[in-house]
Amino acid sequence: IFPNPANQYFTFGLPNDVPRGSKWTLIDQRVVIVLSGDFKGVVNGQKQVDISQLANAMYFVVITSQEGDAIVRKKLMVMNRN
Repeated sequence: IFPNPANQYFTFGLPNDVPRGSKWTLIDQRVVIVLSGDFKGVVNGQKQVDISQLANAMYFVVITSQEGDAIVRKKLMVMNRN
């Protein structure tokens, strides 16, 4: 996940072995899902996500498999400069 801290967007840099049907969620510190999506439309192993409407804060990015098991958990700092 880059850049981190992020401004206006962040990008997933994905390995070739990401399981089919994987999804991602962006969760705030209150454990509320603020954004979610899948990995359709990945170009050259990268998927860009627009976060321009999010408040400046620490978020958690969770990637889950099709079965719902967490594959990756990362922190993401959003520092939008509007």
